[in-house]
Amino acid sequence: MSIPDYISPIVGYRGWTWDTKGLKSLCGERWHPGQSLAARCRASAVVGTIAGRVEDHDSHEAPQANCTCGVYAAKSLAHLRKNGYDRCGIYGEVCLWGTVVEHERGWRAQLAYPKNLFLSLDALPHAGGNLASAPSFDPLR
Repeated sequence: MSIPDYISPIVGYRGWTWDTKGLKSLCGERWHPGQSLAARCRASAVVGTIAGRVEDHDSHEAPQANCTCGVYAAKSLAHLRKNGYDRCGIYGEVCLWGTVVEHERGWRAQLAYPKNLFLSLDALPHAGGNLASAPSFDPLR
C-alpha cells in the first residue's frame, strides 16, 4: 500500500466535450457521473512498429514519469485559455489524486473527477437545445 503525498486532491484545469451520452475527454474517453476516471496506459497500443522496428512498451499503472499516460490537467486557467482548451465546449476544474506526475505547466494523474464545469462562450451559440444533455456531475460524490 502506498501513502499519498497529499491529503486533499490537487485541483487542475481541463477541457471536455459532451454529447447526448454525457461528458467526454478531448480524446473521446467517457466520464461517468459519480465515478472517478482512472487513467490507463495506452502507449503499448500506439507504439507498434516505428521506422520498421517493433517497439516494446511494458504494461504499467498510469501515470509513470517515463511515459505520457495519465489524466492531464493544466496548473492554471490562464494556461488552459492560452492553448484554446476553454473553447472545447466545457472547461473547468478537475480534482486529481492517486499518483500524480507534475510538469512545468500541469499534471498527469492516476484518478480524476470534475470539480466545477463551465460552458464556454464560444460553445453557447451552438449549444441550443443540447444544454439539456449537458452533464450533471455532483462534486460531493
